[in-house]
Amino acid sequence: EGENFILTDPWFEKPAFGSWFPVPPMSVHPVYLIALAKSNPKFNIAISHGHDDHLDDDFLSLFPKDTNVIVPEYKSKGVLSRLSRIGFKNIIEAPTSGISHNCFKIRSYINASIMTFETPENFIVHANDNWQRIYGSNLSQLKKDTSKFTEDKILYMSQCNLADGWPNIYKNYSEQEKTEIHNSRVDNIISNGLLNADKVGAKYFLNYAGYAAAFVKDKNELKTRTSFKTNSYVAKISHKNKNKVKVLDMI
Repeated sequence: EGENFILTDPWFEKPAFGSWFPVPPMSVHPVYLIALAKSNPKFNIAISHGHDDHLDDDFLSLFPKDTNVIVPEYKSKGVLSRLSRIGFKNIIEAPTSGISHNCFKIRSYINASIMTFETPENFIVHANDNWQRIYGSNLSQLKKDTSKFTEDKILYMSQCNLADGWPNIYKNYSEQEKTEIHNSRVDNIISNGLLNADKVGAKYFLNYAGYAAAFVKDKNELKTRTSFKTNSYVAKISHKNKNKVKVLDMI
Protein backbone atom coordinates (compact mmCIF):
# COMPACT_ATOMS: atom_id res chain seq x y z
CA GLU A 1 0.00 0.00 0.00
CA GLY A 2 1.92 3.02 -1.24
CA GLU A 3 5.39 2.89 0.32
CA ASN A 4 4.25 0.40 2.98
CA PHE A 5 5.19 -3.26 2.50
CA ILE A 6 4.56 -6.46 4.45
CA LEU A 7 6.56 -9.58 3.57
CA THR A 8 4.68 -12.60 4.94
CA ASP A 9 6.30 -15.78 6.26
CA PRO A 10 9.59 -15.63 4.31
CA TRP A 11 11.23 -18.97 3.52
CA PHE A 12 14.15 -19.26 1.15
CA GLU A 13 17.37 -20.83 2.39
CA LYS A 14 16.73 -23.20 5.26
CA PRO A 15 15.47 -26.77 4.71
CA ALA A 16 12.27 -27.19 6.71
CA PHE A 17 11.77 -30.34 8.78
CA GLY A 18 15.05 -31.68 7.40
CA SER A 19 13.70 -32.53 3.94
CA TRP A 20 11.42 -29.75 2.62
CA PHE A 21 12.65 -27.15 0.17
CA PRO A 22 10.73 -24.27 -1.43
CA VAL A 23 9.57 -25.38 -4.89
CA PRO A 24 9.22 -23.44 -7.13
CA PRO A 25 11.67 -20.82 -5.82
CA MET A 26 10.56 -17.31 -4.91
CA SER A 27 9.44 -15.25 -7.91
CA VAL A 28 11.11 -12.15 -6.41
CA HIS A 29 14.83 -12.56 -5.76
CA PRO A 30 15.57 -12.20 -2.03
CA VAL A 31 18.31 -9.63 -2.75
CA TYR A 32 15.63 -7.17 -3.87
CA LEU A 33 13.63 -7.73 -0.70
CA ILE A 34 16.66 -7.17 1.51
CA ALA A 35 17.59 -4.02 -0.44
CA LEU A 36 14.03 -2.75 -0.07
CA ALA A 37 14.11 -3.40 3.68
CA LYS A 38 17.39 -1.47 3.98
CA SER A 39 16.12 1.51 2.02
CA ASN A 40 12.55 1.79 3.27
CA PRO A 41 11.69 2.17 6.99
CA LYS A 42 8.07 1.21 6.16
CA PHE A 43 9.10 -2.29 5.11
CA ASN A 44 7.64 -4.90 7.49
CA ILE A 45 7.81 -8.67 7.96
CA ALA A 46 4.88 -10.69 9.30
CA ILE A 47 5.45 -14.14 10.83
CA SER A 48 2.30 -16.18 11.39
CA HIS A 49 3.89 -19.04 13.36
CA GLY A 50 7.17 -20.76 14.09
CA HIS A 51 7.34 -23.60 11.54
CA ASP A 52 10.58 -23.51 9.55
CA ASP A 53 8.76 -23.13 6.22
CA HIS A 54 7.27 -19.87 7.55
CA LEU A 55 10.14 -18.62 9.69
CA ASP A 56 13.48 -19.07 7.94
CA ASP A 57 16.12 -18.03 10.48
CA ASP A 58 18.96 -18.00 7.92
CA PHE A 59 17.07 -15.77 5.47
CA LEU A 60 15.71 -13.47 8.17
CA SER A 61 19.22 -12.93 9.57
CA LEU A 62 20.08 -11.04 6.37
CA PHE A 63 17.51 -8.29 7.01
CA PRO A 64 18.29 -5.11 8.98
CA LYS A 65 17.73 -5.77 12.66
CA ASP A 66 15.59 -2.63 13.04
CA THR A 67 13.04 -3.99 10.54
CA ASN A 68 9.55 -4.12 12.04
CA VAL A 69 8.47 -7.74 12.54
CA ILE A 70 4.78 -8.41 13.25
CA VAL A 71 3.66 -11.60 15.03
CA PRO A 72 0.41 -12.79 16.64
CA GLU A 73 0.13 -12.14 20.36
CA TYR A 74 0.58 -15.77 21.37
CA LYS A 75 0.54 -16.72 25.05
CA SER A 76 3.63 -18.79 24.33
CA LYS A 77 6.53 -16.48 23.45
CA GLY A 78 8.52 -19.02 21.42
CA VAL A 79 8.26 -17.11 18.14
CA LEU A 80 9.09 -13.86 19.93
CA SER A 81 12.17 -15.40 21.54
CA ARG A 82 13.34 -16.91 18.26
CA LEU A 83 13.12 -13.58 16.45
CA SER A 84 14.92 -11.87 19.33
CA ARG A 85 17.76 -14.39 19.05
CA ILE A 86 18.12 -13.52 15.36
CA GLY A 87 18.61 -9.93 16.52
CA PHE A 88 15.36 -8.16 15.65
CA LYS A 89 14.68 -5.18 17.91
CA ASN A 90 11.28 -3.96 16.72
CA ILE A 91 8.86 -6.85 17.24
CA ILE A 92 5.17 -5.94 17.24
CA GLU A 93 2.58 -8.31 18.71
CA ALA A 94 -0.86 -8.16 17.08
CA PRO A 95 -3.75 -9.06 19.42
CA THR A 96 -7.16 -10.44 18.56
CA SER A 97 -8.59 -6.94 19.04
CA GLY A 98 -6.31 -5.61 16.33
CA ILE A 99 -3.50 -3.08 16.23
CA SER A 100 -2.77 -0.12 13.95
CA HIS A 101 0.68 0.10 12.38
CA ASN A 102 1.49 2.65 9.67
CA CYS A 103 -1.37 2.33 7.15
CA PHE A 104 -2.31 -1.17 8.33
CA LYS A 105 -4.78 -2.51 10.84
CA ILE A 106 -3.59 -5.99 11.78
CA ARG A 107 -5.68 -8.55 13.63
CA SER A 108 -4.70 -12.03 14.84
CA TYR A 109 -7.05 -14.96 15.21
CA ILE A 110 -4.97 -16.97 17.63
CA ASN A 111 -7.18 -20.07 17.82
CA ALA A 112 -7.59 -20.17 14.03
CA SER A 113 -3.98 -19.39 13.03
CA ILE A 114 -5.04 -16.45 10.85
CA MET A 115 -3.77 -12.88 10.50
CA THR A 116 -5.59 -10.12 8.62
CA PHE A 117 -4.15 -6.97 7.11
CA GLU A 118 -6.51 -4.09 6.46
CA THR A 119 -5.53 -0.96 4.54
CA PRO A 120 -7.73 1.96 3.46
CA GLU A 121 -8.08 0.26 0.07
CA ASN A 122 -7.70 -3.52 0.55
CA PHE A 123 -8.24 -6.43 2.93
CA ILE A 124 -6.02 -9.52 3.05
CA VAL A 125 -6.72 -12.74 4.96
CA HIS A 126 -3.41 -14.48 5.66
CA ALA A 127 -4.63 -17.97 6.57
CA ASN A 128 -1.17 -19.57 6.16
CA ASP A 129 -1.44 -23.19 7.39
CA ASN A 130 -5.09 -22.99 8.39
CA TRP A 131 -7.31 -24.90 5.98
CA GLN A 132 -10.08 -25.84 8.42
CA ARG A 133 -13.52 -24.37 7.79
CA ILE A 134 -14.04 -21.13 9.70
CA TYR A 135 -17.04 -20.94 12.01
CA GLY A 136 -18.51 -18.99 14.91
CA SER A 137 -17.04 -15.80 16.29
CA ASN A 138 -13.99 -15.97 14.01
CA LEU A 139 -16.18 -16.03 10.90
CA SER A 140 -18.43 -13.30 12.30
CA GLN A 141 -15.48 -10.98 12.96
CA LEU A 142 -13.94 -11.68 9.55
CA LYS A 143 -17.22 -10.94 7.78
CA LYS A 144 -17.65 -7.76 9.83
CA ASP A 145 -14.18 -6.55 8.79
CA THR A 146 -14.53 -7.52 5.13
CA SER A 147 -17.97 -5.91 4.89
CA LYS A 148 -16.24 -2.53 4.59
CA PHE A 149 -14.83 -3.54 1.21
CA THR A 150 -16.14 -4.57 -2.18
CA GLU A 151 -15.27 -8.15 -3.12
CA ASP A 152 -12.62 -7.09 -5.65
CA LYS A 153 -10.61 -5.52 -2.80
CA ILE A 154 -10.44 -8.73 -0.73
CA LEU A 155 -7.73 -11.41 -1.07
CA TYR A 156 -7.76 -14.75 0.76
CA MET A 157 -4.40 -16.59 1.05
CA SER A 158 -4.54 -20.23 2.18
CA GLN A 159 -2.68 -23.53 2.42
CA CYS A 160 -3.14 -25.81 -0.60
CA ASN A 161 -1.02 -28.82 0.30
CA LEU A 162 -0.30 -31.24 3.12
CA ALA A 163 1.94 -30.17 5.98
CA ASP A 164 2.43 -33.53 7.69
CA GLY A 165 3.74 -36.98 6.91
CA TRP A 166 0.53 -39.03 6.90
CA PRO A 167 0.20 -41.30 4.99
CA ASN A 168 3.40 -40.82 3.00
CA ILE A 169 5.96 -41.87 5.61
CA TYR A 170 3.87 -44.70 7.09
CA LYS A 171 4.96 -48.24 6.23
CA ASN A 172 1.60 -50.03 6.44
CA TYR A 173 0.14 -48.51 3.27
CA SER A 174 0.82 -49.46 -0.34
CA GLU A 175 2.06 -46.73 -2.68
CA GLN A 176 -1.33 -46.70 -4.37
CA GLU A 177 -3.09 -46.26 -1.03
CA LYS A 178 -0.71 -43.45 -0.11
CA THR A 179 -1.42 -41.67 -3.38
CA GLU A 180 -5.18 -42.02 -2.99
CA ILE A 181 -5.22 -40.85 0.64
CA HIS A 182 -2.80 -38.00 -0.08
CA ASN A 183 -4.79 -36.69 -3.03
CA SER A 184 -8.07 -36.96 -1.14
CA ARG A 185 -6.66 -34.98 1.80
CA VAL A 186 -5.19 -32.29 -0.48
CA ASP A 187 -8.46 -31.87 -2.37
CA ASN A 188 -10.26 -31.44 0.96
CA ILE A 189 -7.73 -28.85 2.11
CA ILE A 190 -8.12 -26.84 -1.09
CA SER A 191 -11.92 -27.12 -1.04
CA ASN A 192 -12.12 -25.81 2.52
CA GLY A 193 -9.81 -22.88 1.74
CA LEU A 194 -11.87 -21.91 -1.29
CA LEU A 195 -15.08 -22.19 0.73
CA ASN A 196 -13.64 -19.95 3.46
CA ALA A 197 -12.74 -17.37 0.84
CA ASP A 198 -16.30 -17.43 -0.45
CA LYS A 199 -17.68 -17.10 3.09
CA VAL A 200 -15.77 -13.89 3.81
CA GLY A 201 -16.68 -12.40 0.44
CA ALA A 202 -13.25 -12.48 -1.21
CA LYS A 203 -13.05 -12.26 -4.98
CA TYR A 204 -9.44 -13.42 -5.13
CA PHE A 205 -7.75 -16.55 -3.78
CA LEU A 206 -4.00 -17.14 -3.52
CA ASN A 207 -2.55 -20.66 -3.46
CA TYR A 208 -0.22 -19.82 -0.60
CA ALA A 209 1.32 -22.17 1.94
CA GLY A 210 2.46 -25.45 0.42
CA TYR A 211 4.98 -24.38 -2.22
CA ALA A 212 7.43 -27.12 -1.32
CA ALA A 213 8.82 -30.50 -2.26
CA ALA A 214 10.28 -33.23 -0.08
CA PHE A 215 13.73 -34.49 -1.04
CA VAL A 216 14.55 -37.81 0.65
CA LYS A 217 17.27 -40.15 -0.57
CA ASP A 218 15.88 -43.16 -2.46
CA LYS A 219 12.32 -41.81 -2.03
CA ASN A 220 11.70 -40.06 -5.34
CA GLU A 221 8.01 -40.87 -5.11
CA LEU A 222 7.77 -38.40 -2.21
CA LYS A 223 8.93 -35.56 -4.44
CA THR A 224 6.32 -36.45 -7.05
CA ARG A 225 3.44 -36.96 -4.66
CA THR A 226 4.04 -34.22 -2.10
CA SER A 227 5.15 -31.33 -4.31
CA PHE A 228 3.02 -28.20 -4.50
CA LYS A 229 -0.29 -28.18 -6.35
CA THR A 230 -0.40 -25.86 -9.35
CA ASN A 231 -2.78 -22.93 -9.65
CA SER A 232 -4.53 -24.71 -12.52
CA TYR A 233 -5.19 -27.67 -10.19
CA VAL A 234 -6.66 -25.35 -7.56
CA ALA A 235 -8.73 -23.59 -10.21
CA LYS A 236 -10.18 -26.93 -11.39
CA ILE A 237 -11.36 -27.70 -7.86
CA SER A 238 -12.81 -24.20 -7.61
CA HIS A 239 -14.71 -24.72 -10.86
CA LYS A 240 -15.91 -28.18 -9.76
CA ASN A 241 -17.17 -26.81 -6.42
CA LYS A 242 -18.70 -23.74 -8.10
CA ASN A 243 -16.72 -21.33 -5.94
CA LYS A 244 -17.01 -17.65 -6.76
CA VAL A 245 -13.36 -16.75 -6.20
CA LYS A 246 -10.73 -16.18 -8.87
CA VAL A 247 -7.49 -18.11 -8.33
CA LEU A 248 -4.52 -15.78 -8.75
CA ASP A 249 -1.26 -16.82 -10.42
CA MET A 250 1.73 -14.97 -8.95
CA ILE A 251 4.27 -17.23 -10.64
